[in-house]
Amino acid sequence: MKTTITFIFLLLNYFSLSCLAQDIIDVSDIKINNQVLISDSKSAYLSILGQPHATKTIESEMEDLTLDILTYNQSTFTFAGNDLFDFSIRDNSISITLNNINLTVGDNISLLQNAYPNSYNLLKNKNDIALVLTLRITQNGQTYISDDWISIGVDPSTGVIDSIHFVRP
Repeated sequence: MKTTITFIFLLLNYFSLSCLAQDIIDVSDIKINNQVLISDSKSAYLSILGQPHATKTIESEMEDLTLDILTYNQSTFTFAGNDLFDFSIRDNSISITLNNINLTVGDNISLLQNAYPNSYNLLKNKNDIALVLTLRITQNGQTYISDDWISIGVDPSTGVIDSIHFVRP
């Protein structure tokens, strides 16, 4: 019994330290196509990205929301009303800028090594498939760490970025 409790304690410590070791990015330092902020409205995205190739409206029972999904080539942007809910970039027609570092699918993840060393080292040390950045948000003069994150999918054998996601748990 004592061994089980010790194991659970060590396991919880490992996961909490992994989360703490991730780098944090301010939401105001994230742009799509180096123009629209991640916190901008649906109309701002439409003005930068243009009309989507396809649109779809779904009802999310889990979130109790109506979601509009805009598709551009292989990438999708989902909005709840006028607010960005999530996105998935899966081709190089759309870029993301993180603290003035411009990335597209097909780039090498090493571009982020110096800017986000903790997340980069976690990725490399675990031979993982995604580099994760936690979001910091400032609203009404209050700054807090969000549950949302940016996940950059990587082919572990080559280091090439294969997808970029904005995720809300």
